[in-house]
Amino acid sequence: MGDKVPPAEVTELKAVAGSGKVSLSWKNPSDEDLYQVEITASPAAGTLANAVYLSAEKSKEGSFIVENLTEGTEYTFTVKTIDTSLNKSKGTSIKKSPRPAGSPMTLNLTQNPTAPTNGNVTISLTSSTSVKTAKWKKGVHSAKDVLASGTTITGNSFEVSENSKYSVGVQDNEGRREVEIIEISNIDKTAPSKVKSLRAYYNSGTQIISLNWDASIDTDFSHYLVSYKKGGTPIVTEQVKTETSFTIENIEPDGSEYEFTLKTVDRAGNKGEEAKISLTASMSPPLLRYF
Repeated sequence: MGDKVPPAEVTELKAVAGSGKVSLSWKNPSDEDLYQVEITASPAAGTLANAVYLSAEKSKEGSFIVENLTEGTEYTFTVKTIDTSLNKSKGTSIKKSPRPAGSPMTLNLTQNPTAPTNGNVTISLTSSTSVKTAKWKKGVHSAKDVLASGTTITGNSFEVSENSKYSVGVQDNEGRREVEIIEISNIDKTAPSKVKSLRAYYNSGTQIISLNWDASIDTDFSHYLVSYKKGGTPIVTEQVKTETSFTIENIEPDGSEYEFTLKTVDRAGNKGEEAKISLTASMSPPLLRYF
């Protein structure tokens, strides 16, 4: 008999109001066969004019920003869990209205850099009113939560080191409070894969050493770094190559040993593990070596 038991419900469902939008966050259940969550709004509107389905991992936090909502309207947001057998839970709901238009305080958050990076990202804030207190907190939170337990911001900016949503809460000199949320997704600290099938060939007739290797399959590939030594002495250090071959000419067959090192580099600047190969330039028949 097939599985007919729906997964457990999400927990810690929160809704944070923004201007014309509501930011939802929750924690997924620990079911091993958890597959998706279904998110709906009543009345249906904006980016929830139709149900939205998101992939879900057990015990992980989930979030979704509902945009293009009508200010002043109270919405009921429901999150249901779905397992791999397509059993669906009854759902957990929360009510929230987007922030009214014309609020006296407006926050704007920007990030630098926006391109892929293996370093930190700086989040900066500007406010339409004077700022008395500003704090930040990882995740989707209300202004009350951020100002109560967040980290103080000095100089109108702060650094983050991992991809996530971040909430910034501000209180101005007149006691008004506001929160804005920004999602950082361009931090990449994962090294690309190692160069594969590195091959080296020496032809004493043409006095040329040729290297070639398999092309990187990393989707964020940028370039290769090639370096080599002769008899242990560095000759070329980290020459940039985008093609999968490298040659050096006028190599006399004098018995010298050459050692080559290759690294793959991605667009965030991460470097892969070194691949090395060596050969001896001699009068022997053409020599082909593999790594």
